[in-house]
Amino acid sequence: MRTERAVYVRKKDVLSLWDRKTSPIFWQEHWHQLSDNELRHVLRPTKYLWPSLKRVLLRWLPKDGIVLDAGCGMGHMVRRLRLNGLNCVGLDYVVPSLIHSKAICSGLPLVGGDILQLPFPDRVFTGLLSIGVFEHFEDGPEAALKEITRVLKPGGIACLTVPYENKFRRHLPTVSEKEAVSQGLEFYQYYFTPSLLKAEMERVGLQSLATFSPYDVFKGLHEHTQWFKNLVRWIPKSNYWSFLLDFIPGFSERAGHMMAAVAVKQ
Repeated sequence: MRTERAVYVRKKDVLSLWDRKTSPIFWQEHWHQLSDNELRHVLRPTKYLWPSLKRVLLRWLPKDGIVLDAGCGMGHMVRRLRLNGLNCVGLDYVVPSLIHSKAICSGLPLVGGDILQLPFPDRVFTGLLSIGVFEHFEDGPEAALKEITRVLKPGGIACLTVPYENKFRRHLPTVSEKEAVSQGLEFYQYYFTPSLLKAEMERVGLQSLATFSPYDVFKGLHEHTQWFKNLVRWIPKSNYWSFLLDFIPGFSERAGHMMAAVAVKQ
């Protein structure tokens, strides 16, 4: 998603990326790069989950009740979690993408709506996941976190993933917000540390279960290290080996691209 013109800014002492602001049109353009055949492959009947995510989601998300995928995109996680035995429904604000997915995979339970104003009553879900959503709010994630907490039942589990401020990102060169704006750039996303995400969750009544798992070392290394970029020119990425990087001791903490966190509604 990052382009060559993007820059990093320390905004309120939190690392942020400035490029192009997200919007329904932004995501629709991104997701509609997939052809119908590619989307059929994404929505194929498979239980496959990225192993680092699988050990979090299938361990913590409840098998009873209804689980919401808030910000589900094209709905592939909804499809796969349902095949893994969870009663999962998806929500996203890019309605044309949901319609496209439902045309490919009829019966997939997808609902149009905004995570800042969920179209559900209070305390209806036993579990919730949200992958790569909360980082995109320039004012911070509090409003969105409050809304997902509202629709969770007491004791409900939230599994969230956000970009991780890994070892390499802590030392990235940054510019001022004023300089980023002068270059015609807009806020795109924040990067989180475990302590920052924990504080944000607990502010809205989500008690951290001390599960913070950085993952996708492949992307973290590829984005920030030239030696790794040179290496993979000769060894193309494959799910059959790249996920193994997540399980090398110390690698995920140093270079993970995303971070999964688990919390319970008090």
